[in-house]
Amino acid sequence: MKSLLAIADDLTGAAEIAAIGHRAGWRAEVLTRWSEPGEGALTVLDTDTRLSPPDVAARTLAAVGRSIAAGASGFVFKKTDSVLRGPVLAEVSALAAALGRRTVLLLPANPSLGRVIREGRYFVNDVPLHETAFARDPHHPVHTADVAALLGGGATVSVRTPDQDLPATGIIVGAVASSADVTAWARRLDGSMLAAGGRDFFAAALRAHGLVRDGADNTFCPARPTLFIRGSLASPTRADDILALPPRAVAGDEGALDRWIEHVVIALGTEGFVAVSCARSDQPNAPARIRAAYAELVRHAVHSHAVRHVLVEGGATASAILNLLGWHRLAVAREWVPGVATLRPAAEEKIAVTMKPGSYVWPEELWSHVTTAR
Repeated sequence: MKSLLAIADDLTGAAEIAAIGHRAGWRAEVLTRWSEPGEGALTVLDTDTRLSPPDVAARTLAAVGRSIAAGASGFVFKKTDSVLRGPVLAEVSALAAALGRRTVLLLPANPSLGRVIREGRYFVNDVPLHETAFARDPHHPVHTADVAALLGGGATVSVRTPDQDLPATGIIVGAVASSADVTAWARRLDGSMLAAGGRDFFAAALRAHGLVRDGADNTFCPARPTLFIRGSLASPTRADDILALPPRAVAGDEGALDRWIEHVVIALGTEGFVAVSCARSDQPNAPARIRAAYAELVRHAVHSHAVRHVLVEGGATASAILNLLGWHRLAVAREWVPGVATLRPAAEEKIAVTMKPGSYVWPEELWSHVTTAR
């Protein structure tokens, strides 16, 4: 196999898939800008299209697909959100067309997390999707558990079980009630299909198609000082003494932002571990300003040699940080638990960045490691 390539619509999803490849023995890296995949490596591209309009996302994925086809890459996987948030249908359709694939085999559900599809409906721990916290998602509130309706695909979308006959074209959503179902679907993949979906499907596809190598070295531990950025406002915090971003800084007061950054950098030198966060704000453009403030903090801390390890909750926050610093290629150094990975920027190898989706929990082993410096 020449190489493996995956495309994700947000940064934490890209890191999650890259970490699965790392676990399977591949040299794995995350890109935030397209470049040629590494020979004999797993490359995961973050297109940052989760919040894009469908037409914009489709154009982006079509361009990526044309680049992939021109480079004659090996196995290709499209990572989607596990509960189908974002312009999923537009993305998988455009990518499949660019690659010349007649069908898309889409398995978004992750039975390992209690997320399953039964009789065309999505359940999280046996609760219909629209009755869970995903109904209150600020960007993609869920109003139904019907999978076809979630995708908005009409006649192009069909839901099938692993033992049913499959249509020759269109989007096939795989019903999965167990890990065994995911494995059965992975074995049905062929060259006419684009594989798409969640982490369980990607891992099963690697196993089913003989793409698991020797186990990876998973002993890397990031050095300190450590900066913990609670980027997802919906996530539970694990720190008791957070240095909060002042409301005046969120409102655009550059002096307040500069003083806060200086305070945090000094604390990093004296404490070895600092946690930062921000209260929810109703100000216009507050989320973007908060992300920009966090990115500026990390830039200053890195350039001041005040930090060696950055922990980030939330893909949008992590993306803002990497973009400001120009870190567009990162290698997976360690997977702590599924969904939580440490990466090292190619441009700054002495720095480690550990990220996770906002709804996930920080693993105890990692939390113990980063807080022992206090």
